[in-house]
Amino acid sequence: GYPGLIWTHGLSFDGYEQVLFSVYQGTSDAEQILKNRKIEYVLLTIKELTWAKDRHFTINTDFLNRFPYDEFIDPVFGQSYRIYSVKQYLGRR
Repeated sequence: GYPGLIWTHGLSFDGYEQVLFSVYQGTSDAEQILKNRKIEYVLLTIKELTWAKDRHFTINTDFLNRFPYDEFIDPVFGQSYRIYSVKQYLGRR
């Protein structure tokens, strides 16, 4: 959805898109961002893939695939999506 509404959930919009770029691109600071922001899960759906394509970059699935994940199929649209569990990998329970 529109990222400008994240403030309604008590989150700051400042730097939000740059954080998304870093995590989905698997940059050198991506793991530290996940730890510092206490992110537990990363979602990868057609929305994230489209978002990346619209911004002319490719999501680094090699980086994300280092984390355990579950893959699901949307029963209505038949599209697959993954939920990566980063909390255990980064030392959180």
